[in-house]
Amino acid sequence: MSPANMVPPLNSVNTGPLPLDSALYDLDKGQQTFFKQITGIVGSEDLKQHIMSVQAKAYELFPYPCIWHFTFAKYSEVN
Repeated sequence: MSPANMVPPLNSVNTGPLPLDSALYDLDKGQQTFFKQITGIVGSEDLKQHIMSVQAKAYELFPYPCIWHFTFAKYSEVN
């Protein structure tokens, strides 16, 4: 696990969740293809906006690190 994956969803003074950061969105081509197929969304930017919208709604209810860091949207293929 890289240090970026270990960042807690609290700010440095523990007053609440960190704000969402679109710079953390980094799905690889395989992950993007998977989500395009299951959502029917064609464009990469449209897909990013959709996933960020889902992230924002989920994070509002559950400010967990896996939501903050887009881990919920990443997977590894098993052969």
